[in-house]
Order: sequence, then structure tokens, then C-alpha cells
Amino acid sequence: MPVPTRFALAAIAAAVLVVLSTPQIRKPISRFLSFSGPTAEDHADERLPKINLALAAAKPGFVFLAGDSHAELMGDDPLCGSPIVNGGSTGANAKRYSSLLSDFDFKARPGKIVLIIGTNDAFIKNRPMEPRNLAEKVARIGSIVETLTKISSHLVMTPLPPILPESTRVLEVEALTALSQKQKDLCERTVGCQFIDPYREMRGESFGLALPGAVKEDGFHSADYGKVRKALEQAMCPDPVVTSKDASAAQPPKLH
Repeated sequence: MPVPTRFALAAIAAAVLVVLSTPQIRKPISRFLSFSGPTAEDHADERLPKINLALAAAKPGFVFLAGDSHAELMGDDPLCGSPIVNGGSTGANAKRYSSLLSDFDFKARPGKIVLIIGTNDAFIKNRPMEPRNLAEKVARIGSIVETLTKISSHLVMTPLPPILPESTRVLEVEALTALSQKQKDLCERTVGCQFIDPYREMRGESFGLALPGAVKEDGFHSADYGKVRKALEQAMCPDPVVTSKDASAAQPPKLH
């Protein structure tokens, strides 16, 4: 059997690299080699086709939920009487979501966009309160806001949700406050932006810390996203929304 030439070996190596670079091969291998399981990037890759499928079916005027797990966990039930496309991606920080957002394919224009982002930018290990790091995170959020305001004329932004005291071992509670204030300032400078705090009733004496029972045992996520949705809806559309079912019930019965 002839010994492969240097050229042949190089060609084989190139072919292997091409195969390994394809998403169908790369993602399973990266997960196999990872001791921590699927990453936030893996989850974003899985979410993208589902989000684009929902966007393809959406009619003009829908509400688009953008951001991290706090957006994704809001679900797909109508908001303010309008259909939802949930574009949230668990684990996404501002950098990752900005990249994901560039791959969304909006076929129709949303009536409103709700952006919930920043929790994953507040991890202590990333030193979020260092001036350079904080400025970088705010700039990335600003880029997301700039993109979203081109997609819809009504953008809703929220501050970062509160966490349990024990979660301050991994999240910088000062960063929760600082990023929230920066986002509020950004929203106030943006035409068509509305800043709403749907977590107000969850907050304790400290802005970044939650009242007992308001957050799940994981330390980060709301114990009741239904209440968060309701608070958000009441601020976004204070006028009561009459559904078709309610409207039919309000009609006088027909006489036969």
C-alpha cells in the first residue's frame, strides 16, 4: 500500500476540518467534550430556527419578546391582546444576543418589542463594575436598542430582575442596579422607548434583592412569570383589552 504523500495528508486534514466545522458535526462534538452540558451558545443555535419559524408566520402588529431567560420564560400567551413571538434565549448576555438578533428574519413589523437583557452581564467573574467592562456592556445593549427601534416604533425596556441574597456569590448586585440605571437612561434618550419595571412588587429593601418567595430556588428567576406578565401588560396597555370571547359575551342575546 503506497504511503500518502504530504499533499494527500494535507488534503485529508483539510477535509476533516471542513466536516468538523459544520454545525451538524461541531455542536454534538462540543457537547460531548463539555463537562457542563449544553452552553448558552448551543441554546441560541437551537432557538434561532424556532424563532424564525414563528416570525415567518407572524402578522403585523404582534409583540416580540427579546432578551435572555427572563424573556423566554414569559411564554407565548398573547400580551395586550396581541399575539407573541418569543425571541428570548436562555443564557444570552448582550454580546451573544446582539449576534443572535442579526440572524432574525422579520417578515412582518412588530407592534411592540419588549427587551429584557443584562442579568448574564452581571456575573462577578466578568468584573462588570470595572468602568471599561460596564461601558462595553452598555454599548452592546445600546446596539441592540438601535437595531430594535428600526424594527418597531414602540420599544419597551425593563430593569434587571432582583435575585436571592445567596446569588450575590455569583452575580454582582451593584451591577444589577448600575445596568438597570444605564438602560433607563438609554431608553429615555430613545424615541419611542418606554421603561417599565414589572418586577417592582418582587423587590425588597435593596433594588437588586428579591422579597422572600418572589424568586425560585435557583436564585435568579421569578417564581411567578404570570405576575410579571400582568404587571408588564398593565403598564404597556393600561386600557382593558376586550377579547373576542368577552365581546361576544357583552352582546345581547339574539332572538329567534
